[in-house]
Amino acid sequence: MARAVSQGRVVHRLELRVGYPADWPDDSPEFAGVKILIDGQELLTWAGSRGPYRGPWPPVLLAEASPLIPAHPPRRTLLYMEGGHEPCEGTITAVISATKSQVVWGDFRECPADAALEAEGAVFGLCPPGSMPLSLPDLTFDREHYLAEVRRAVAERDWESNRWRTAQLLDDYLGRAIRDRGGLLDGTFYPSYAEPADDDEGFLVTLWDELMPQHGLVVAVTADPGTPETRARSMTDALMATAVGEWPVVRRMERSA
Repeated sequence: MARAVSQGRVVHRLELRVGYPADWPDDSPEFAGVKILIDGQELLTWAGSRGPYRGPWPPVLLAEASPLIPAHPPRRTLLYMEGGHEPCEGTITAVISATKSQVVWGDFRECPADAALEAEGAVFGLCPPGSMPLSLPDLTFDREHYLAEVRRAVAERDWESNRWRTAQLLDDYLGRAIRDRGGLLDGTFYPSYAEPADDDEGFLVTLWDELMPQHGLVVAVTADPGTPETRARSMTDALMATAVGEWPVVRRMERSA
């Protein structure tokens, strides 16, 4: 995607989604987070020294009074983190400031858990104790587009939608079905998580190979219209009844062993 240049700065494009970071390696994630896409790429998953980081539970960043909205004076805001609903190990933060035409994320820092405990929600002190600067350049956004994207994500409340309810039930039903069968699909694969596909109709299931832990698959599944419960159940039954070699694989992944 081409990026504009304004006053000597590259102007980036922000997109906010609910989902899991690309190739998220956690074997049993408990929830999806906010995916922050910069020019279509999720840049912050491996930005820190620990990693991988993930976006927090959506209400942390996408509540009505979102901390992503610039304030005066500028605030240091949580963007990505380790752990679950609350930061428990470390966070990626940036100072969010604005002019009449632009929004800037600058002074990226990796903050320890102690700093998160002293934060007010997703807002940190400007220079948290123990924080370390990151070698990330400032990110500049067009103010009008930036604010429109944040407000869209806040208003849609995607994490409460039927499609996410369906994905969570699919994850739950599939996990139970596989445990009842002995813990693995075809004696090899175990599920990591399910999430809605970008087309808003289908769903994606990520599975990892027990025998070769660095190998994973993303499988596309669909169901006829219905309640989240009936759709999740029908997709679970269909996947369990399909031989591994016939799965509709849309992506193959590799990660460090």
